[in-house]
Amino acid sequence: MTRAAELQAKFKLSNAEKNDIAFKTASRAGSMFLFARLVMDNLWYQVNKDGIHLETAPEVFPVAIDDV
Repeated sequence: MTRAAELQAKFKLSNAEKNDIAFKTASRAGSMFLFARLVMDNLWYQVNKDGIHLETAPEVFPVAIDDV
């Protein structure tokens, strides 16, 4: 939630967008800290909100560590 809040501030995301990112990341990461870290880092380095939306689209968002 902390990293999602940082993304929210940086990209002016809504609460719904922030919560969606946090939920998707946590649910797919399970107990893999590295997965969550890599996903959040990738989102942080996007250049604009469109990049965030693209990377969090269901067909693009990683499912497993190999996808990250």
